Amino acid sequence: MKTLLISFSLAGLVAAFASPALADCQCVAAGKKYGLGEVACLKLPNGDRLARCGMVLNNSSWTPLQEACPYAMTETAPISHPHDHQHATMATDIAIAGTLIHQN
Repeated sequence: MKTLLISFSLAGLVAAFASPALADCQCVAAGKKYGLGEVACLKLPNGDRLARCGMVLNNSSWTPLQEACPYAMTETAPISHPHDHQHATMATDIAIAGTLIHQN
């Protein structure tokens, strides 16, 4: 009986001081994973939104921060200008390569 009482007492102490395992919570947007507190530009049907990954009712969730995303966060291709020499050279090289391939 004494051993049973000691066993229950030890089990109670272990349960009282055991810390719960912390979950590695993440948010997902456009196939990328974001940790808690990280900010991302979300592409939504009604426009881009800047949002932060956080916890709501023990679930990871995006919290909107502002209506639009800063330009630096958008993932768009740079606009080429007609006077861009490198762009013109690249197009010319492709045209020349295509001509050489067709001649051989």
